[in-house]
Amino acid sequence: MKALHAKGLCAGLLLMALATGANAQLQSSRLGLEAVSFTEQRQEILNKLEDGETYSEIAPADRQQVVAALNRMQRVHDSAAGAAGPNERQRVALFNDGELVNSLLGQAHADSRVICTRVQNTGSRRVQRVCQTVAQRERGRREAEDYLRVRRPDVERSN
Repeated sequence: MKALHAKGLCAGLLLMALATGANAQLQSSRLGLEAVSFTEQRQEILNKLEDGETYSEIAPADRQQVVAALNRMQRVHDSAAGAAGPNERQRVALFNDGELVNSLLGQAHADSRVICTRVQNTGSRRVQRVCQTVAQRERGRREAEDYLRVRRPDVERSN
């Protein structure tokens, strides 16, 4: 559900940036959508990046790319606000930046999803609940594979 919300939010950013004047009002009233400014949506994404939960697994480099893309989109939005809307080059740049934001935040949101499992420790009948993000589980799986790959030659030599 949150992934859909994040994708919908970013898609809304792109649509709001491309829509202009009366056409935007007509479309939003026809579709039953509330008019939310690009600046408000941008701020909401930035707040979610900083909250430490929604996109907790986003890499620092990806975070910088998202913030830079949002800033570029804001500059285009501000420059086109008084004019008749963004020109063709600006629309292409908005689309590309929107796609970048969507892909990076979508992957970060998927990696930040928490999955809880019930684990029974060896030698015990007591079951514990262990919660990890998808990215933590993937890192653990890779580390276990690497450990076995490194240790396996030692085991084979001793036999």
